[in-house]
Amino acid sequence: MNDNDLERELRSQFGPREQGYRPAALPAEPGAPSHRPGVPPMLRGGLFAAVAAAAVLAVVIVSGGLDGRFGVGGDVSTPSPTDAKTQAATPSVAPSSAAEPAACRPEDVVLTAEPWGGAAGSRGTSVTLALADGAPACHPTNTAFGRILDATGAMLVESIPEATDLPLLTLQPGAKYQVGVAWSNWCGAHPVGIRLELRLGNWSDWVAVQPHLPGTGGPDPVPPCIGDGGTSLSVTEVQSAP
Repeated sequence: MNDNDLERELRSQFGPREQGYRPAALPAEPGAPSHRPGVPPMLRGGLFAAVAAAAVLAVVIVSGGLDGRFGVGGDVSTPSPTDAKTQAATPSVAPSSAAEPAACRPEDVVLTAEPWGGAAGSRGTSVTLALADGAPACHPTNTAFGRILDATGAMLVESIPEATDLPLLTLQPGAKYQVGVAWSNWCGAHPVGIRLELRLGNWSDWVAVQPHLPGTGGPDPVPPCIGDGGTSLSVTEVQSAP
């Protein structure tokens, strides 16, 4: 039986105020079936099914509306106040735009000595540290070591390392640092063709200072003999050039 059949069946029945209406007799005992004429069992079953289907459809509509409103299974959801506060309190972190400079390597630095001079029985010079052409900014160590060789490569004297605790330095393009070198008390034969080499604290190799030979016209770079205590070489910490 479809909807049209149900509608025709309902229209064929007499209403309570229409002529021909016959009320159904009440059952003689509780639980006994009613004998109301005019409503066939098939019609009553169809009406029950229609009412049940309408109830299910109403539940589905209400459930879908609630889901769409509160974001449970729907496409649109409203953030909770806690989520909004958390997002507002979380700052955005911008990525670093430049890498931290690395430690200076021997090939990154050019060492240049000023003319040698003498005072109080010692001879010395100032050595400037600058970046080589095309080298990136780097960190030189605060400590530098020195040694002096002769023309044959024999070492005449070497400085004694000294521990330092100074701030981190950064050698930028165009910037310069310097160290002071002082050689004292040479009592041996006069060496020929001396040259100065330096090594920063983190280097394993020595780097020759330019020029290899001290400039002519100044004091003899070899210090005089002033005692029997042996020769010595001192190198100051790396510091900003004036």
